[in-house]
Amino acid sequence: MKTRYLFGIPFVTIFIKNIEVECLIDTGFNGALMLPKENVDTLHLPRAGVAEYMLADGSASSSEVYLSEIRWLNETRKALIVAGESDVALVGMGLLKHAKTTINPSKNTLTIETN
Repeated sequence: MKTRYLFGIPFVTIFIKNIEVECLIDTGFNGALMLPKENVDTLHLPRAGVAEYMLADGSASSSEVYLSEIRWLNETRKALIVAGESDVALVGMGLLKHAKTTINPSKNTLTIETN
């Protein structure tokens, strides 16, 4: 799996519908993936519904959720994708919870592998 640090922040590359997407690792996000709304629109993902989320500041937010096949840890799987207002795609704990993730910021290394 392709990972890298950019300005001290860990990123991973995943594939959504065979399109490479670079995502920030966000262990504070409980969902699987969050993509900017314009990326969701470009990919023509089917809508799965709406979800309520609690933000870090304690406020509630609702977001549209979409379904897509992704390539994660050398396997194709279905994932729910939250359409976000951010310009950055996120990988959250929904994908990381079944993986061994080693983050070493002092060496700018990130390793994600099957558990």
